[in-house]
Amino acid sequence: MIRPLDPGARLLAAASLVRAGRRAADIGCDHGKLAVHLIESGRCPYVVAADLRSGPLGRARALVEERGLSDRIDCRLGDGLSVLAPQEAEDIVIAGMGGETIAEILAAAPWVRAPQYNLVLLSASSQPELRRWLCENGFALCCEIPVAEGRHCYTVMQATYTGRRFAPDDAFCLLGLLRGQRSPAAKAWFVLLAKRLRIQLEGRRSAGEENLTELTSLLWQVEKELSECPE
Repeated sequence: MIRPLDPGARLLAAASLVRAGRRAADIGCDHGKLAVHLIESGRCPYVVAADLRSGPLGRARALVEERGLSDRIDCRLGDGLSVLAPQEAEDIVIAGMGGETIAEILAAAPWVRAPQYNLVLLSASSQPELRRWLCENGFALCCEIPVAEGRHCYTVMQATYTGRRFAPDDAFCLLGLLRGQRSPAAKAWFVLLAKRLRIQLEGRRSAGEENLTELTSLLWQVEKELSECPE
């Protein structure tokens, strides 16, 4: 009997934002655990698992074959969404890369600018830049799930295309839909953001900058969120 696979907290959070019964794509699949979980949990009938690198894709393919899922998970080598035909998958997970790279992947596939696609985005860095790009390009953030895994903090974003473009302020780019959340993972995020902002402030003060109003305001907003989290 094959033991259930544990994909880890951040990939479980990503899986929870994939709509049940939809064909999915896991872009940047790495070891393939998310794709396997989506099938074995019954959430998806079919998954395309893709990676730019042959090494990780080989590990994903080996896992898929080991679990006997080769007929339901198609492992593909390729760059971003170029591995997919439009409408081949309705729910698209892009994980394991920086926010700016995720934005570049979405920009290179204009067919995702349609409301039927559910985007689940798990960036390893540059979350503010990704939020800004989404807003400026007509995508709406629907949900964010913060995850603390070991010493690392992640936030899983769910977005869809609405066509409404706007320029978000710096506070939204920094906090997104984490604002108002009071989970331990959200608290870990606020601690991390406050630390980063303090370092930026100290560096700019040391460089002799005087106009630090916006940065100070951002720090105040993050510290306010942190102060309202339970001990």
